[in-house]
Amino acid sequence: MKIVLRISLLFLILIPASLSAFDEMRVAVLELRNEAGLTSQEARLLTDKVRNAASRSLARRDFIIMTRENIKDLLPPGTDLSKCTTAKCEVEIGRNIQADYIVTGEIIRYDDDYLINLKVHHSESGAFLGSQSAEGANKKALSAHDDRG
Repeated sequence: MKIVLRISLLFLILIPASLSAFDEMRVAVLELRNEAGLTSQEARLLTDKVRNAASRSLARRDFIIMTRENIKDLLPPGTDLSKCTTAKCEVEIGRNIQADYIVTGEIIRYDDDYLINLKVHHSESGAFLGSQSAEGANKKALSAHDDRG
């Protein structure tokens, strides 16, 4: 299954519309941890694919997808996201940047396949809402998508 479709399903299922009934909700997608040894540009591209999938999935609802620059500007000085590998830390980052939902994940290599594992937490409560994985036989397959929405 294409990465964008699987990621879109994650957002549609896990982030309930009823929570956005009165105010716009902010969703932060943190940079994916690169455990697969991709170049930094490739990892950034895959993170952007996740942000774009979130944006398309939540476009008709009252959600704002925070940009990389928004997140960076709101982080406390000296914050090193690469050291934030626990749910507690990820949720705290979400609170620090005033995101209602925090999406975190990693890119890994398993045998000959690449996988992206994503998790969604509600920042205020710290509740784990769920996870989703997408895989591809190579980097190109992992990032395959249909830009038509």
